[in-house]
Parts: sequence; structure tokens; C-alpha cells
Amino acid sequence: MATIIGICGKGGVGKTSLTALLVKYLLSKGTLPLLVVDADPNANLGRVLGITPEGDIGTICDDLLEETKKNPGSLSKPELLRIGLEESIAEEDGYDLITMGRPEGPGCYCYPNQVLRTILQTISNQYPVMVVDNEAGLEHLSRRLLRRLDLLIIVSGPSPRGLRTAARIRELVRELKIEAKNEYVVVNQTGADGTDWNTLSEPLGFSLSGTIPRDPLIEEYDLEERSLLALPDTSLALQAAFAFFKRVIPPISSGQ
Repeated sequence: MATIIGICGKGGVGKTSLTALLVKYLLSKGTLPLLVVDADPNANLGRVLGITPEGDIGTICDDLLEETKKNPGSLSKPELLRIGLEESIAEEDGYDLITMGRPEGPGCYCYPNQVLRTILQTISNQYPVMVVDNEAGLEHLSRRLLRRLDLLIIVSGPSPRGLRTAARIRELVRELKIEAKNEYVVVNQTGADGTDWNTLSEPLGFSLSGTIPRDPLIEEYDLEERSLLALPDTSLALQAAFAFFKRVIPPISSGQ
């Protein structure tokens, strides 16, 4: 069974960038192949990784509905979906990327969510590790697409409000009875003002597991739409993130 690592947090805290650094870290450790899931409808993870996925599950579901309306006697929904998904998975060096996307039409997420849940359950065992970048609005937690997590990383912004949001995410995980074997909170994009983030987090009922400094290189790569997988070892954020991952992620055997 795959080791499942989920990353979540409020929009704008840099969780997608941190997810990309996690992918880079796992690749550097030879943990291959990885299954990387962009469960955020904004679908930015592919861009941060330097690739453009050819399709996403939301679009596939929309196309599927149109196809079944036009040709009621065509292939079944599961069969059409299987074909579409095989075409949409982006196969890269060391990892495969699945992008959730969003339905283009006015329909709800019920069917796409069911699809993604089925996919994660059926193909995750083909990989030693599955990394999931969750939706900023916590919807994928509330819809319980992930019912079991080996490791949950909650990303907070560098503010008291960000810490309170992290605390609310922890509460939501418990309310929904999502099984997270290990849970960590990290403050991202911190400055050099000497803020004692541990002291600020203690009244909220948790201890921080790490901080990641604001890094001009991350901002530069983002503006130039360069892959964060190409960040040099001199990157401050990369150094701090790798040190954090080394502390919280045990060695994982490769699937090859």
C-alpha cells in the first residue's frame, strides 16, 4: 500500500510550492515512481513542476457527460472514463501527475469526486508514495477524498491568522474522522523579523514542526514560470524544506 502524504492550507500560503519541493525531495531520495495528485481545481501544480498536463478529471467528466448525451449507446461511463484518464495522466521522469481540474459546466463535483476517489484507491498501490496537493478551501478534506493519510502537512502563512486557520484544519480533520497517522504544521514564507512562531502556536493547541523562509528564488522562478524542480541547492526555502522533510518522513522503499 502506498505511503500517502497530503499537503493542505489556506490559499496563498505557498502549499503548492511546498508540494513541488516535496516532490523534488522524494525524487532526490530515489523514491520512484511517485504518484502526484493536484486535487486543487486551480490546477497550478503542473505549472510549478514545469509541465502542462494534457487533460484533467473535471474536463474529462464534462466531456463524458456530453458524449453519453450525444451517443446513448456508446461505451459505458466507466469505460469512457478509463480511456480518458489514461490519456490525461502526465508521465514524467520519476513521477506521474494526475490533475483534478474543475467541471466546466454548472454541475456539482459529486461525480468527479467519486471518480478521483476510485482512481486513488485503485492505482495508488502501483506507487510507493502518493503526494496530494489539496484544495485551498479544504473541500477535498470535507468530501473525504482522502480517508487515510500516513502524513498530513498543514501549511500556515506567516501571521497569527494563518496559525488560526491551521488550527481549524486540524479540527476539521478530527471532525471528519480522517485517519492521519502523523500530522505536522509548518509556517511558510517567514521573514527575518525574529517572530517566535512556537510561542504563537502554543495557545492554539499545537507545536510547530518547522518554518520555511521567504525565498526570492521561489518568487523569481514563479514569475518566470520555471520548474521548482530545477531550484539550486543554494535556495533558502529548499534547504529549510529538505531539512523539515528529512525530520518527518521516514525512509521509503522504491517501487522499482
